[in-house]
Amino acid sequence: MAAKAFEGRGMVKDIMLRKSSRLDLDRLAGEYAEEFLRNAAFVNLSRARMFSVILVILQIPLIYIDIQNRQRGLWTSVPGYFYLFIMHIAIGVAFSLFYILASIGKPGSPSDITSWHKAVGSMFPVLGMLVAIAISIVGQMIHGQITVYVIAAFWVTVGLYIGNTGALALYIGSYLFFALGIHQVQHDPRLLMANMINSGVLTVLAFLLSRVLYRAEAREFAGNKILEKRKEILQVEKSLLEEAASKAVASLRESEARFRTLAETSSAAIFIHQGNSLIYLNAAARTIAGYTKEELQRINFWNIIHPKIGS
Repeated sequence: MAAKAFEGRGMVKDIMLRKSSRLDLDRLAGEYAEEFLRNAAFVNLSRARMFSVILVILQIPLIYIDIQNRQRGLWTSVPGYFYLFIMHIAIGVAFSLFYILASIGKPGSPSDITSWHKAVGSMFPVLGMLVAIAISIVGQMIHGQITVYVIAAFWVTVGLYIGNTGALALYIGSYLFFALGIHQVQHDPRLLMANMINSGVLTVLAFLLSRVLYRAEAREFAGNKILEKRKEILQVEKSLLEEAASKAVASLRESEARFRTLAETSSAAIFIHQGNSLIYLNAAARTIAGYTKEELQRINFWNIIHPKIGS
C-alpha cells in the first residue's frame, strides 16, 4: 500500500509539472489524452443529437414562411426564395437522418465511445457548416447577407470540441467553399468584396476562439484528473496512518499485557511511583509492604522507604 502511495505521489507530481508548462493535449500523459478525446467525443455526440432536434423543429416555421412567400409570388420574382424553401426541406431531412445515425448504439458514458461514434460526431460540424454555406449563398440572391454563415461558424466554435487539425481543416475548407459560392452568385463587386473580407476575418476569429475554448477544456479536464489523483493519494495516506496507528495501539496493548503478566507473577517487588504516590504495585510488593493496594495508594510512598525521607 505504501508503494502505491509513493507511485501516486510521483504521478501527481508529473502531471502538475505538465500543467505548469502551458498544459495542453500534447503535454498530457497518453492515458489522459485518450480519455479527454473520448470525453470530448461523448460531449460532441450528445450535443449534436440535441442540436439536430432543434434544427429540424426550426425548419417547420421556416417552411411555413417559405410557403407564404410563394403565395406572395416571391418564388417567381426572386428565385432565391424558392431555393431557400428547398434548402429548408433538405435541412430537415438531413438532420433527421443524422439524428437516427447518432442514436445507433447511443453511448451511456465516455467509456462507451467507439470509432463509429467518433465518425458520426465529426460529421456534424461539417454538415452544419455546409448547410450554413448553402443558405448564405442562396441568401446572396435575396439580401446579400452572410449572417447564417457567421452564426454557424461561432456556433460550432462554442458548441463543439474539435482538435487542432480538424478545426483548421473545417474553417479553411468552409471559407473556401463559401468564398467560391458567393463569387458565383453575387454580381455586385463591392458587396462581394465586403462579404469576402468580413467572412474571412470572422472565420479567423471563430477559429482562434475555438482554440482558446478547446485548450481551456483540456486544462480543466487535466485539473480535475489531478484533483482525483490527489484525493486517491490522500485516501491512501489516511489508510496508512490509520493502519499504523492501529498497529501502534495494538503493540502498546500487547506490551502492557506482557508487563502485567510478568509483574504479577514475579516474586520480586515491582512498583511504579509518581512523586509521593504509588500508581502501580504488583502482588509481591503488596505482600512485602503488608498493606492493601488501596492503602498503599493513599499513603506517602517515601514513608514506606524510610519515615524520615517521607517527612
